[in-house]
Amino acid sequence: MTVLTPLAMRATLGQPGDRGLRTYTQEEMLAYARWRGLPLSAWTFRDWIRIGLLGTASDREWPGRGHGSGSAARWSSQQFALFQLVLAQKQSLRFESNAPYCNLPVWKWLYWGDQADVGLQQVKRALRTWQQWYQKNSQKKRSVRKHVRELVTMSASRHAMGTRDLVNDLTDMALDGDSLDEATLREIFALIIDPKGIGEARGPQGREFTPEELSRRISLQALAAQLDLARLPDPLWELARVGQLLARYRYQLAQAEWESAATASHERPLPRASLRALTPSSCFLLLYMLAILARGPHPSVQENLQPRAWLTGAVNANIATEPIPMPLLLPNGLPILRLQTAVTIRHHAAMPWSFSFTLPYM
Repeated sequence: MTVLTPLAMRATLGQPGDRGLRTYTQEEMLAYARWRGLPLSAWTFRDWIRIGLLGTASDREWPGRGHGSGSAARWSSQQFALFQLVLAQKQSLRFESNAPYCNLPVWKWLYWGDQADVGLQQVKRALRTWQQWYQKNSQKKRSVRKHVRELVTMSASRHAMGTRDLVNDLTDMALDGDSLDEATLREIFALIIDPKGIGEARGPQGREFTPEELSRRISLQALAAQLDLARLPDPLWELARVGQLLARYRYQLAQAEWESAATASHERPLPRASLRALTPSSCFLLLYMLAILARGPHPSVQENLQPRAWLTGAVNANIATEPIPMPLLLPNGLPILRLQTAVTIRHHAAMPWSFSFTLPYM
């Protein structure tokens, strides 16, 4: 799991007043890494760019003939802030692979908008790195089993029998995409959710799952792991980001309804979302959303969220984010921030449609 301290998360904003003005050379960034006690080589720096941990240089400085030939590449203050964040995570979480750290640039692209200065090409490299690692990761079966067990725990009827064996069957099917069959998945989840065949649906407080919904989840998870990212056009990536932000917005609406409902229910609601909690799942959530979009038409979805509308250029979106200070202060006296996000979707044949929400850091 990626752990973000308040100080590290505050660094994602860069230094006050220098956004878009101050830039950094590779030598300056490597000097900072040495100062932090994590010296890096120039080869490692270039490799971080290749795998998506860092973006390409945003500017080049040409000293002129009198100062010799060549140029000095420079990175924006936002990319330097990302570099600091990756270093902080490498010192606190010592993963053997760089792939888990790829959640950081994807997280910034998903939730921070343009001010993150993380471009789509960097996100593609980062997600490809993470996907390749996930496919070969020895912990993959454990993580899939954990996800399946959580789904079963949330949705199982008290009359369900043999749920342990059913969890094993579902895990094996999710890992082996070739043997995945949604009809069989629905039958398994029917035994878990509705063993008496009375149309029962179960789930956490405020949400009920049907066998069809849960079988679709497992099927999409298997599809996401094998998705050919290179074949996905850019508009689908942009729609996936908007789709993920919309999911966050609807989640918060549902969370507010659960908290305001005067109920004596002892069912546990889903956890409150925060920027820190979303970080370690950023790559998976983006990949999952891309799998949904790549699967085909979605008749029940509104027109301005249909993949075909984005692919033809009929729809585009604007994402505006603004950090808002909270009364709580960090040890250095700076306020803890929450992120206000506003999304406006424009369709050439319809009125603009907007939604907004606020995500706390923790």
